[in-house]
Amino acid sequence: MRFDLFQLLNTDQPIRKCKCCGRYFIPHNRIDAEYYQFIGYCVTKPCSVIGPLRNYQNARKDNPIHTEFCKAYKRNNSRARYGSISHQEFYEWSEAQCLSGEISLEEFREWLGNKK
Repeated sequence: MRFDLFQLLNTDQPIRKCKCCGRYFIPHNRIDAEYYQFIGYCVTKPCSVIGPLRNYQNARKDNPIHTEFCKAYKRNNSRARYGSISHQEFYEWSEAQCLSGEISLEEFREWLGNKK
């Protein structure tokens, strides 16, 4: 084990710490990889899938407009899957999103509620 560690240090292999689980790993595909690529213990997905999703969710959880839009998007997506609305209507609704922050939260909720 010491010999392997010594060889690793002599070859200038980059060693990174995973931003998701905290394990140390050697990046294989990209030298600037931030997440461990393999499935760890007690999880079903690799850190390279879980980590970016957590970052996205944490960045958006404080935005009330985004959370309301996600609820409405899921509701209308399920309607499109089960045939209550056509897929064309769903795509038109999803393209008409207004997350720019130009309207208030109440106006945005009203706009989401009127789209069936």
